[in-house]
Order: sequence, then structure tokens, then C-alpha cells
Amino acid sequence: MKNIISLLMALFIFLTVQARASNNLATGKTDQFEIAFIGFEKAEKWTKTPKKGYSYYVLTYQVKNISGTALKHRKCPYASSFNHADLDGTRNTWQRSTGVPVDESALHLPGDIVQPDEVYEDYLIYAIPDSFNEVEVFYSKSSYGKPDLHFTLKK
Repeated sequence: MKNIISLLMALFIFLTVQARASNNLATGKTDQFEIAFIGFEKAEKWTKTPKKGYSYYVLTYQVKNISGTALKHRKCPYASSFNHADLDGTRNTWQRSTGVPVDESALHLPGDIVQPDEVYEDYLIYAIPDSFNEVEVFYSKSSYGKPDLHFTLKK
């Protein structure tokens, strides 16, 4: 019985990930990963008010390990791997301590090791200017490097 429940849970997670993958807002690929943004929603609640003229947005993304080898999670894309363009063109990172609630139970978060062909989901919280109709998001393999991928998401 326990094995059947585990199998059904794994099937549910797989089907959820597959269904969400069909709703990609923007996709990109490197030699090791396929990255797809699957959610872009304006936050309705927070504990730290965003600065004037900005709103918080939750961006949900999926990563598939296409490298052919098992990788440590910290070698895979995560929050610090992404940034976005601000009003003056500078690249900003995710917002900490916003108090924006996110239902992590709806995500398939990665373990310590990401197996070949494994897909995981994670999220970013950005303070985006209200005047933007779209946001440019950049992925970089290196924190200090030139962006490896560029995504444009429409509000």
C-alpha cells in the first residue's frame, strides 16, 4: 500500500510538472539545462512594502538537467543565477525579506542532487517598476559573468 501511495504521488508530481511545462512564458537552453519560466504573477500580500513605483512579482521557473550527469543542486540554476533589468538598465537580483507568501508545496523543489533529465521548479521574487509592460530576466552560469540566457516576460 505504501508503495502504491508513493507511486501515485510521483505520478501526480510528474503530471503537474508536465502540465505546467505546456504553459511556458519563455524558454532557454544551455549545454546543461533547459530553463522555462512558467509563472509570472503580481504579489497581493507582503510584509515589507516595495519602494514607490514598484510592485512585487513572483516568477516561477522549471529547470531540466540535460547534462547527462547527476549534478549538485548548487551547480544548477537557482535564485542567485538570475537577475532582471531595472529602469536604468542595471541588473537587479531577487528581493529578500519581502514577506510575499509562496505556496512551496505546489512546487517540485530540487534535492541535493539533480539527476539527469530531472525537472525541478523554483521561484524568484522581484520588485519590478510599475511602468514596465515586460521584464527582461537574465541567467548567468557565473555570478560575475556575462548573461548566458535572456528571457523577456510580459506582464
